[in-house]
Amino acid sequence: MGNYYKIEFDSNPLKEALNGLVERGFIVFSEKDTGERGRPPKAAGITALGEAAFIFLTRELPRISNFDEIRPFHSSDEHTFLVLKAVKILEADGYEIIAKGEINIPLAGNHISSPDLLVKKNGKEIKVEVEREVNKGNNPARERKWQNAYEAGNGKIYVFCETPSLQKQLVQEINHALAAESRLERASIFMTNIEDIEAGRRHNDGSIWISQKLAAKPVS
Repeated sequence: MGNYYKIEFDSNPLKEALNGLVERGFIVFSEKDTGERGRPPKAAGITALGEAAFIFLTRELPRISNFDEIRPFHSSDEHTFLVLKAVKILEADGYEIIAKGEINIPLAGNHISSPDLLVKKNGKEIKVEVEREVNKGNNPARERKWQNAYEAGNGKIYVFCETPSLQKQLVQEINHALAAESRLERASIFMTNIEDIEAGRRHNDGSIWISQKLAAKPVS
């Protein structure tokens, strides 16, 4: 249980109150690595004693944090925080969040696609991959990831990443992965990066998908 936020101790009363809760065993704090520069945010977690006190005072069960809820479905704390940042942007753009990594889509050949996000807008569901880093070179696992995403998305791939430079690297990686069997010609690829989005940049059509490559051939 817990909520995650950066804690500032500018207020002495707040600092004393939080320290008192820690000393009495109601809450604990731990640092979580977001992958960003600067001081890591503190994670405030309720102990078993704190949970009992919460239930006694409110007659309700404490809710699990967004981070704790989806952490088991992602590779690291850093990736989990990035997924939550993508969720915030997507929701602000009118998307309904259906799943945050907990679904696995079976594909032909005993392959599985596990999109980081399943979202919906205007009656259309899309599967979104959220990327922190790129494994350079001809990596079979990375190639299979994008081939699976292509199959699961019926030829459409949506990608969130952190920076414009990473976005360019991912374009090259995806193009390489889809080169065989005319997949690339049949693929529609929509990409965006958080740095550009936070700077107010959008595609010419006004959407958050800054880079768009549409299929030259329909998926059969």
